[in-house]
Amino acid sequence: MAIKSQVLANFVAEFSPGVLPGLEQEVRLRGESKEEGEWILHVDGSNNVRGAGVGIVLTSPTGNTTSRAVRCNFKATNNESEYEALIAGLTVAHQMGAENIQVFSDSQLIINQVQGEYQAKDDSMIQYLAVAQRVIKKFKSCKLTQIPREQNSQADTLANLESALETNSQKSIPLLVLQWPATMEEPPSEEVSAVEEGETWMTPLIRYLEADILPEDRSEARKIKKHAVRYCISREKLYRRSFSGPYLRCVTPREASRILVELHEGDCGSHSSGRSLVLRARRAGYYWPTMAADTDRQANHCDQCQRHAPVSKLPPENLKSISSPLPFRKWGIYIVGKFPMAPGQKVFLLIVTDYFSKWVEAEALSRITDLQIRKFLWTYVITRVGVPHEIVTDNGPQVTSHNFKEFCKDWGIKLTFATPRHPQSNEQAESMN
Repeated sequence: MAIKSQVLANFVAEFSPGVLPGLEQEVRLRGESKEEGEWILHVDGSNNVRGAGVGIVLTSPTGNTTSRAVRCNFKATNNESEYEALIAGLTVAHQMGAENIQVFSDSQLIINQVQGEYQAKDDSMIQYLAVAQRVIKKFKSCKLTQIPREQNSQADTLANLESALETNSQKSIPLLVLQWPATMEEPPSEEVSAVEEGETWMTPLIRYLEADILPEDRSEARKIKKHAVRYCISREKLYRRSFSGPYLRCVTPREASRILVELHEGDCGSHSSGRSLVLRARRAGYYWPTMAADTDRQANHCDQCQRHAPVSKLPPENLKSISSPLPFRKWGIYIVGKFPMAPGQKVFLLIVTDYFSKWVEAEALSRITDLQIRKFLWTYVITRVGVPHEIVTDNGPQVTSHNFKEFCKDWGIKLTFATPRHPQSNEQAESMN
């Protein structure tokens, strides 16, 4: 059999002279990785409104060139795309067996950060720098050089995903796609690391329907018997019977969370919540007992829903009406100023207003203290119309002092303060100004 294979190979080589140069070049490329030589790597990253792209041009010690165009399926800044280009280029060179490499890039920031001349302060740059240094350690020697953009035209063209290259030879450039940044670890495969859940809400129902096993507690057993009428098992899956629609497949809490994420913010998601999201899950053919609570929690934890939700203008608490059924029963105090100086160096105005009759008493003062307010109330209110039942005022230091509170307590006056967040609650006194 071996002799027949050798005869066939000799026949093909003899009557196909055009195949020999390609075979010789393939053998030479396979042996280049074992030779001691310096590889040349040109990298560049690009970022625009359509996304981020990476261009890689790798030249072997014998002059053979390999080009790669990589598109990033994630949002990345210009500096992050430059780091992606550097990391992707070094990874390709290491896979091809390069040991000594010289890297050329037109990004001054990336080159100086990797060489240690610049300090990476941003969290994203720190992560990318750590990944780049980890990849560089795989080589015996790695030199990084910053060059002008004009000398890095091929990598720049690939990074912008254009079709024209400054070369006379025709070559096919593979277009690769990155699904996540280099700083993010690759998610484990679900087939390899499957997570087995313990007992769920379906376990008692399945045990009863399959083996007629009930819990020892009579009340729990009665509940399971009552609920099991609405369920059935088909092909080792638990389904819930529906009155007018198809059977609904029962899912575990882990599966329910993935279903809600896909229905809420997936490719066909509309960021619905509440009853709408519950109906979408039912129409998709799924059921679990806590659907309503889980849908509300999913909507409350969604970042986009919180950012674009309508702003509620309702007050946080129930509004309380301010009424005064009798004259001179409720007064509002307000301090106005500072005004231009009047005779006697008076610059402030102290005003009290009756809520029922709109009667106003006012006095100009040079300065307002709790003592002067007490004298004003005694002179213009208590001695004229009697002791008021309630006084509404703001949170000024003159009316919040201990002496003024004791004065109101001694006369049996209820002191009410207008909240600093809504001073218009003392609007009766303000409107008189």
